[in-house]
Amino acid sequence: MTKRYWLTKKINEYVGVISIVNLLNYSGELGYYLNPELHGSFVSVGFYYNALNFIFNQQIVYNLYGYAEKKNIRANSLNDLFGFSKTAMTSDGYEESLA
Repeated sequence: MTKRYWLTKKINEYVGVISIVNLLNYSGELGYYLNPELHGSFVSVGFYYNALNFIFNQQIVYNLYGYAEKKNIRANSLNDLFGFSKTAMTSDGYEESLA
């Protein structure tokens, strides 16, 4: 199992960290951390866009997945904006589409 992390910077300001964990056969789990000072700003959309652009242009993965709690409205809004599909884990451990 491989993990990769990138610290992102815009001009002289650290924006956040991008990570891909469980990297195997060009598939991996996306994670990110946005600088708390930038929460609630429009920087998050550009950060997310540039992170995805970098990951796919560098051909790090072809299949990307991630997890967000249902109550994490900001993360789910970004996922919706960028066209990620939604599934939920059922109590017996199966995935169920929420589309």
